[in-house]
Amino acid sequence: LVRLGEVRAWREVDYSTVGEGSHILVRGEGGVWERGSVEEVNLGEFLIKLEKSGSEPIARTIEDIFPLDTENEEDVTPSDLDNSVNDEDFVPTEVGWSGVKFGDWESHTRGMGSNM
Repeated sequence: LVRLGEVRAWREVDYSTVGEGSHILVRGEGGVWERGSVEEVNLGEFLIKLEKSGSEPIARTIEDIFPLDTENEEDVTPSDLDNSVNDEDFVPTEVGWSGVKFGDWESHTRGMGSNM
């Protein structure tokens, strides 16, 4: 997960950096992308170990992988992001000309709606 202020500009993917130990996204069953790492490269095919536990290594071609930029990546877990949000910092904001304040309903639920 990345905060909006940390989003960087798009840059072309450099597949020449993909090798053993590279962290990648791999297209899985049904077109769903999953995280994994390259274990072996053999004649244009990549043997990939998925990060989910208990998964067997799978073979994929370059068309089914997307290299991840791990140089600047920090280990941020979703729980770290949850802890950084403080309920007292929440302020409803007026959206458009309707006079309705976005998030105003939070005053009635005491933040419970966002936590769900």
